Amino acid sequence: MGQKPKFDLSLLKEEAAQVKRRILERVKKGEVEPKALIKTDCLALFLSRPRLGLQSTRPLYDKDKDDPQQPGPRQKYLDKWFAGVLVDAQKEWEKIIPPDRQEEPTAVRGVVLKELHELRAKAEVQARTIQEYRKALDVLRAENQELSVQVLSKRRLPAG
Repeated sequence: MGQKPKFDLSLLKEEAAQVKRRILERVKKGEVEPKALIKTDCLALFLSRPRLGLQSTRPLYDKDKDDPQQPGPRQKYLDKWFAGVLVDAQKEWEKIIPPDRQEEPTAVRGVVLKELHELRAKAEVQARTIQEYRKALDVLRAENQELSVQVLSKRRLPAG
């Protein structure tokens, strides 16, 4: 018989929430379409979760203790979880690409995604520029403070 997994259903649920968050972030960024999500690929993301300690996805496919032909609690949970991931991914996808444009050819949809990536790139450049301006402003404030102290100290000295 195989080795008993070192995790219980509650830990699996916690890690499943993290994996779902990762998948939905990729959908939000336009990196993957919901219809391209495959259950085995999504379950493979559980391998990168160190708390589960998995080396393969096989322990995720457990069998019922009473009836070995039926799926066990982990497999039942993951079936429901994946269905929920697909529903949520479709909702996120509709937020970035309206339903009326989803049936357009992928070339047009690719243009929309390209525009989205360009806007994100511009936003990143602007954020970096703002950071640089803030750093320069801090340097100028410090320099201004030093000069103010020097001017005030010269005024306080008695004329000789």
